[in-house]
Amino acid sequence: MPKNRFPELAVIVDPYEKEINALSNKLREARYTILSLMPKTAQEALKSYLSCESRQETYGWRNKTAETIVSLAHILPPEEGSYFSDRACCPLCGGESSSPYERGFTVPEGLRRHLIGWGNTRPCEVLEAAFELAKEYWHEKFHAEEQIEDIQKEERRRQRKGSEVLYRIAPDREPELIDEGFIFSGTFRNESELAWAEQRLAYLGFHIACEDNVKSYTSEMENWLIYADPRVNGKIEFTAYKKPLPKKARGPRIRRGLSRSFYLMDSWKNDLRRKYESRLMEAIR
Repeated sequence: MPKNRFPELAVIVDPYEKEINALSNKLREARYTILSLMPKTAQEALKSYLSCESRQETYGWRNKTAETIVSLAHILPPEEGSYFSDRACCPLCGGESSSPYERGFTVPEGLRRHLIGWGNTRPCEVLEAAFELAKEYWHEKFHAEEQIEDIQKEERRRQRKGSEVLYRIAPDREPELIDEGFIFSGTFRNESELAWAEQRLAYLGFHIACEDNVKSYTSEMENWLIYADPRVNGKIEFTAYKKPLPKKARGPRIRRGLSRSFYLMDSWKNDLRRKYESRLMEAIR
């Protein structure tokens, strides 16, 4: 079989690809030119993305750079705008407030918002150009290493799933490790803390099942099935799923409208069953 079954398509695609690459290179050069036109102290701040040694260091780069640029701002004299508070034009692009009655931006907050593009202010095009260069540089520097780390992480996850206890917390999702699926993770329960949470769930009428290495905590009503998730210290999460139950989903979320979530804090002691029932009724209502 020939390598290219549709050679006529390659003739069409290749010129566009070359043109896109050429335009990308010109855009990159234009951004470098913008940075080179800035004062030396500003250039040092804008090009500091080159010193980031890990992806973690890149996360706060834009805010940190904005703070440095704010420190370079020249405060306008009172007769030019600083009547009630310090105001300054952007040291990079010369931008000012869109109000016809005000000059510059308030310092530091108004200018900071302009630099990072937060709120209704027009973002600074110079810092935007530096940030686009930074993202491109960071991708080239860290992407290959991150891919290897992701493969290794997935392999460790696969091995753990074969040997550790898993928790089924939804009818349409694969069971998860104790520390899996949390964006903002708290402290995860140890064996004794989990036993305490299971006693609380048993008191609330939950059925605790363990099949192979998969645990689940469920309570069933006529039209709803409630799953509990006690993995994190501080509270127990509950999600009620409307029957008929959703089929297995490819993504991490089920369709909106079929589930209702609520929680009980670990610190709550009195009238626990009444608190659970009232929150459940409020959720499914």
